[in-house]
Amino acid sequence: MLGGILNFNNESMKKKIILASFILLALLISGCSLTKDKYGSEEDCDAACVDQEYVEGTCLGEGEAGEGMEEAGNCLFRQSDECSKPSECKCYCSDRDAADGVTTILKDIEKETGIDFSSVEDATATWQVPKGGEETGDATVEQISLLGKGFGAEKIPQTQYMAIELFLENQGFEVDAYNVAAGTVSGMAGYKKDTMVCVVTGGVTGYKEAGDQWVPEDTSKYDIEVNCAIGSEDTLNPILSKEDAIKKLLADKNGKKTSEVTVTIEKETENHVRGGVEFEPSESEDSKTFLAVNSNNEWMLAFDGNGAISCEQMSLYDFPEEMTEDCENTQTIGVKEDEEFTITLQANATTGYSWIAEVDDDYIELVSKEYEADEEEDEDENEDKVGEGGAEVFTFLALKTGETKITFSYAREWESKQPVDKKLYMIEIE
Repeated sequence: MLGGILNFNNESMKKKIILASFILLALLISGCSLTKDKYGSEEDCDAACVDQEYVEGTCLGEGEAGEGMEEAGNCLFRQSDECSKPSECKCYCSDRDAADGVTTILKDIEKETGIDFSSVEDATATWQVPKGGEETGDATVEQISLLGKGFGAEKIPQTQYMAIELFLENQGFEVDAYNVAAGTVSGMAGYKKDTMVCVVTGGVTGYKEAGDQWVPEDTSKYDIEVNCAIGSEDTLNPILSKEDAIKKLLADKNGKKTSEVTVTIEKETENHVRGGVEFEPSESEDSKTFLAVNSNNEWMLAFDGNGAISCEQMSLYDFPEEMTEDCENTQTIGVKEDEEFTITLQANATTGYSWIAEVDDDYIELVSKEYEADEEEDEDENEDKVGEGGAEVFTFLALKTGETKITFSYAREWESKQPVDKKLYMIEIE
């Protein structure tokens, strides 16, 4: 056809035309078309990826998906992250920029929960962090503002509201005790993973416009906002002084505010502390004793109270002898084979902490675990109050003769932190 239109005077020109035809054909085969609305260059492909909040794009031909990439329609993508505008040209988008991880987590929340959120916009996440030194209100905290992104939704069912919490926990986020608040018709929960935080605020539909005394007619629908941001390690995880860290442990374990705890350090090394603690309102004129240990750069309680200090328990922590010279061998239990026995430990369910038992399954079987709240003075009051304690009762079965041990850890099961307390019981089975 071309030969019928043009009069070629030499073989060189023919070769150039044929070569150009092959190049054009190769471009068409590769999918990189020069026509309107199709990617004609890597720059166009890059631009499409940027529009979708990815780092970069690369114009590739059919079948050129590399390891870890899949073809989806007219797009190559990695790890299910779709990337391009409609086009015949394949676009490979690299993983999103780490700095934009906030947008990623928000879009994942929307996808996994099925909630029809508003568009993602710039937002501020207000976050409370522990602060040593001056007391601010009822807790030793400092409020900071982190610039990030967020979105919201209205009139969603409670199941979807709860699905946000479940998704964040499944992604490794943990509830931060300093960033939790609950009201009659609204509440707030802060989640943290490494240096990323997400604040989930919501309530019964209409709670923002209503006053404190508002009683909603319909409590089945909720309005919600989710704001996420990335902070620095120093900002989100400030290093508390030894005294402040121990004070916080004692406050959390006993359901107190840090302003209600007074700590006196009597003996200390770099990783071990012995001292006294008093709580307000005063429960006793005598100061209680505490022993704390630093494990993996986190302080934890080895003992607190007025009872005997167990030598067996202290052996878990390598305390210097001068700190535990008054310990007693009191926590050895003698039982018979096939006999059930119980161990009761003081606990406070309202703080989120509970005892977790570790046993040797060859010798001991955990039969049951029950929580018994302390009797309330006001029998008409049914709601738990922070600070009201109780006890956890463990029932075990001795399986065979021999010596073994049971280790108890007092912790919040959803947190990956060190337990705030441990107890060790030696079991002798006849």
